[in-house]
Amino acid sequence: AYMRQMEKDLYFAQMFAMEKRTNVSIRIDTEDNKYTGVANGHGTLFTSYQPLTMKFRHAGLLTITYTFLGNIQNPMTVYFMNKEDVPIYKLIFQLGRGRFYFTDT
Repeated sequence: AYMRQMEKDLYFAQMFAMEKRTNVSIRIDTEDNKYTGVANGHGTLFTSYQPLTMKFRHAGLLTITYTFLGNIQNPMTVYFMNKEDVPIYKLIFQLGRGRFYFTDT
């Protein structure tokens, strides 16, 4: 359910960026185990906390930005780990038209 919600939030961020003609950043805060969507000039769009059974692999703040054209500005891969620090999912952001997908590791 968490992954489906994240997928919906990412599509919403992309559509918002194109509709409002502004950049939208998805800020993944690995310390607080959450992500937040923020639009230039519009503030926070959403915040979602990850389940306690999962965590992000990287430490710090990761940012994915959708441009006003719906493109991803900075492609990357985000890893989701279980309690035992074993990777269970990858979220891959591709360069270009805002494409992303989840996969098992």
